[in-house]
Amino acid sequence: KIVQKITVSQYISPERLFINVWRMAKNSYVDETMNNQEWNRRRNRYLKQIKTVEDAEVAINTMLASLNDPYTKFLRSDLFAKQKVILDSKITGVGVMFNKSGEDIVINHVLDNSPAQAANIQPGDTIVSINGEKAETSELETLISNIEDVKKDTVELVIKRNNVLIKKKLKKQEIPIKTMNYKITSDNIGIITLSNIMGEKAIDDFKEILEKTNDTKALIIDLRN
Repeated sequence: KIVQKITVSQYISPERLFINVWRMAKNSYVDETMNNQEWNRRRNRYLKQIKTVEDAEVAINTMLASLNDPYTKFLRSDLFAKQKVILDSKITGVGVMFNKSGEDIVINHVLDNSPAQAANIQPGDTIVSINGEKAETSELETLISNIEDVKKDTVELVIKRNNVLIKKKLKKQEIPIKTMNYKITSDNIGIITLSNIMGEKAIDDFKEILEKTNDTKALIIDLRN
């Protein structure tokens, strides 16, 4: 995963935007083989075809998709701002985070104390539709906007789990975002569960929990979901 902000403005050309993302991935991606491909070819293949910001976004998304990593994505500044709100504060919604996996839209996290958790929606569930709009033919931005629609206080979800369709009607509510939780078991083992490593409070919260679990005989850090 690469977490860094590139601000797109009138002073950055579409070509420069593409090169910035290409270089960031090359210098920062944990898999130095770039999913066993020659990364320079990605630059050479797309650069001459880019004339507009839209061209740059298509090239960037195609390039990053070649990494076959659902957690490495390009976000425009407006979507980055929305993601930052989700990561660093309270949100009003139903408490699901999802991403594109191949042709499917898959839930990768369900927030604690959320309507989605209360309705037993689970990570790994595939979203079929949101408020009647088919997920597989919609952009992520459209699906997020559909959930955030201020004119609606409920969200109708159709999900698929084990090839079974499940319909849920969820009432929106304000949900506090926690970066992590911890517990100490009866045999003095600390378990830290991280749900949001990108939030601005994550490092401070982790240090605080490490102090509270300092006297445990072992420590488990749970990074699932």
